[in-house]
Amino acid sequence: TEPTKVLFTIFPFYVLYILLRNIIDIVSNFSYNSVNLPIVVGIQLIILFIGFNQGSYKIYHTYALTIPYFLLGVLTLLTWIRLKKQVKN
Repeated sequence: TEPTKVLFTIFPFYVLYILLRNIIDIVSNFSYNSVNLPIVVGIQLIILFIGFNQGSYKIYHTYALTIPYFLLGVLTLLTWIRLKKQVKN
């Protein structure tokens, strides 16, 4: 089924976020998660707005789940890589 495929697609990115968010908070004095989450929520709201206005089930049901969670995982990973370099120096 389509919702199950969507959940399995975004699952690794969300797990990456869950695993790294506490480590990032410990390593950094700045709350990067408080910056990443509003960015992702904003993008999700934009996708939902576009999907509702176009009446496209695929846009607001599928893309509004996959794109934000993918982006959250990528932003978290990039933040971790950046912080890891700073800790080594």
